[in-house]
Amino acid sequence: MSKRIGIFSVHQRQQPFAVFGDHIWRIWISYNNDVTSGTYLELYPDGQVDRVTVNNNDIMEVVRIC
Repeated sequence: MSKRIGIFSVHQRQQPFAVFGDHIWRIWISYNNDVTSGTYLELYPDGQVDRVTVNNNDIMEVVRIC
């Protein structure tokens, strides 16, 4: 089961949002209308952070940030 939490800023047109599931946070920072393409940060309990880019639900790139 996952939960979505909105992250709001009056200066942004597209608001990022966070999804929690399977013990990780996924923070969508850029996405299309049905959230099948875009970029999100994946935060793990051990402190690992990945930036993931998807296109039509296919992972295109994963960059380990820390």
